[in-house]
Amino acid sequence: MLSMMLWSGRGRWGGSAEAVELYREWAASYDRDVFGVGRFTGSRRIAELVGEFVDDRQARVLDIGCGTGAVGQRLRELGFDRIDGVDISPEMLAIARATEVYGSLTVLDLNVAPFDLGEYDVMVSAGTFTSGHVGPDAVRPLLTALAPGGAIAWSVAAVVWPTIPLQMGLVLRPGPQEPWTPYRMMAAFTEA
Repeated sequence: MLSMMLWSGRGRWGGSAEAVELYREWAASYDRDVFGVGRFTGSRRIAELVGEFVDDRQARVLDIGCGTGAVGQRLRELGFDRIDGVDISPEMLAIARATEVYGSLTVLDLNVAPFDLGEYDVMVSAGTFTSGHVGPDAVRPLLTALAPGGAIAWSVAAVVWPTIPLQMGLVLRPGPQEPWTPYRMMAAFTEA
């Protein structure tokens, strides 16, 4: 079942309606399949990066594509307690709600802009920016909700990655360029 769900969830369907249906069917076994059987550790790592680089445990955090709440739970363990989440699936949000770590949870299709999220000091996402889920067009609208000096900790699939720097407003200077890497992006933001 896991391999079928992972295959379905990674670009084999046509859009938001199919994603809602996929996660409606998968919500009850998602954590077992992804974290138990699949041993996915990205959610934990994203939260730990925030814990390492964000000192203010009162920072407002937005968990993008929060699903069942894995990132939020780890953030809470690390001392963050102002966490909101958005996801396309009401069934996944029902599981996240049961964790009792989120201040608010909102059903939201990030592929349909504009949307008003308020303002956040930190944005996290694990497993959302990938083929068949949320693409690079959602980046700019999301950035409007990031407070000045805010932090982002997102895992981004290789298929989506090449367009992210442009969506974030990072423009190449004339002349020979190194490829955009997370470290190069961090340097560009630090210089700006």
